[in-house]
Amino acid sequence: MQKIKSENDLQDAIDKEHSWRLKEIHDLKSLVKTKKNQNSIETNVFSKSLVLISYSHWEGFVKNAARYYLSYIQFISLNKSQLSNRLVASFVFQLTLSNKNRSEKIASIMEGIADPSYKFSINIDELVDAESNLTSGILEKILSNIGIQTNAFKTKSQYIDSVILKFRNDYAHGGFEYINADQAIEISEKVLELMSLFKTEIENSLCLKKYHI
Repeated sequence: MQKIKSENDLQDAIDKEHSWRLKEIHDLKSLVKTKKNQNSIETNVFSKSLVLISYSHWEGFVKNAARYYLSYIQFISLNKSQLSNRLVASFVFQLTLSNKNRSEKIASIMEGIADPSYKFSINIDELVDAESNLTSGILEKILSNIGIQTNAFKTKSQYIDSVILKFRNDYAHGGFEYINADQAIEISEKVLELMSLFKTEIENSLCLKKYHI
């Protein structure tokens, strides 16, 4: 992952991450649209592929954008008194997950809470939950871990879990059933909306310096 050393670096990284994923989804979606009236095996395969690639870009974008955001926070190295309360809470909680023994954890947590000049060590992959599929719960966890409070995804949780993730899991685990081309196109468009929404949340947090008190 590239080092993020300025707000411009962060914006450029997020823009590039978004644009190449956007193009791949649009290109495959256009292909499905040209094939959708053919009712062929080829159409079915492309439709299934569109769902899989849309999900993969949704998960990849969210997790990489969150990593870039945390990388920037790590680089500017704010002390505890300068960080937002949400980030302080997130980083203190991360201390409880370390491999230290109980007494060492308690000592680190007490220091982190008591010392205004304390600088937290950030484990980016741990905070981004790199090993988990992007359920609505994991999305909420990532947003919380990077210090962003938003209700923007609340009304979209059911669609994320019961449609996008359901089809992704069915196909990733070798499911036979195909999806209607129109539904595959709809899923890809919803994913594009979700990616854009997450991008906006990161950009707003950066612009308003929500990571900072």
